[in-house]
Amino acid sequence: MFCEKAFRSKWLAWGVVGAVSLLFFPCEAISQAKSGAMMGFIYADDAKKPVEGAVVKLRSVQDGKEFQSGPTDKNGMYALKGVAEGRYMVGVSSKEGDFNFDYELMVKADETAKLSLALKPQISGQQTERGETRIGYVFGFSLQAGEAEVYLERGLLQIGDRIHVKGATTDFYQDVKSLKSKGAAVDKALAGRNFVLALEKAAISGDIIYVVWKQGVPPAFLTAKPFFGTTLGIITIVGASALLVYGGLQIIAVEEEESPSKK
Repeated sequence: MFCEKAFRSKWLAWGVVGAVSLLFFPCEAISQAKSGAMMGFIYADDAKKPVEGAVVKLRSVQDGKEFQSGPTDKNGMYALKGVAEGRYMVGVSSKEGDFNFDYELMVKADETAKLSLALKPQISGQQTERGETRIGYVFGFSLQAGEAEVYLERGLLQIGDRIHVKGATTDFYQDVKSLKSKGAAVDKALAGRNFVLALEKAAISGDIIYVVWKQGVPPAFLTAKPFFGTTLGIITIVGASALLVYGGLQIIAVEEEESPSKK
């Protein structure tokens, strides 16, 4: 009886010691197992010129905890280590001002998310009176093929989305039925990319593309909660190898760095 009580008391004591140790001296191995990293480059509006001195910031969607990188170097490179696994809003602060990212980033334990970004001044005419959201513009159109070359400024465009094409002499609505990237058919297009969009009517360079509905969900429910309340502009993707979230959709982004066409 005495031995049994002593045995239980011994293990109870060790349990208390273990709990206190974990509280005040958390195991480094456990901490590392639940954290990941993020790295990449920050560019100016042209997606070519590195931005020095910018700081990349993350804010957890779950608990609001924030992480931030040191200032980018002369090559625009940044890195964050020891980021707790989870889902994050992304923002970048530069000498010119603050910028928001439309996507949320998923950080996985023991993995490094790679994300190179371009900082773009705020787009004029971002929304119409109908509540539609501007996502890109036309910079070329083939009447014979019925296809427009489009640059996606923000968000995500995919097959089945309802869009509004509007310009000085252009004004029509249609569903997205065909998207191409580098000559191959794709089912979605990410911000910061050129792509070919099949149009039911003619368009001209400079026409604006607005998203009206995304598979039955209004655009207001799609964009990630912004990191900053007031910003100088938005962030587009230059290159990525990361898991992103947009409108509840998880996207595995594996994109080579590409310079956008300028309007």
